[in-house]
Amino acid sequence: MANLYESEKERQIHERAIQSLAEHYHLDEQWMREMYQDELSQLKKTAKVKGFLSVLSCRHLHERIRHCSTAQIESHTVHF
Repeated sequence: MANLYESEKERQIHERAIQSLAEHYHLDEQWMREMYQDELSQLKKTAKVKGFLSVLSCRHLHERIRHCSTAQIESHTVHF
């Protein structure tokens, strides 16, 4: 996802969100990064205001993870 971030500052904001999600759910950070970046790329396609994309990405991932079984999460078979 080379062009996902428009600046280093934006990359750092999203990276902190990824780390926070991974820690919160005790999940592999690289796996969470992939899920987060997929979500972020979808949101960016239609976003008019980009200042809240990290909040929206986190919220969407929280909802999706909440509705998955523990087995799906642990085996990294959650499909977003």
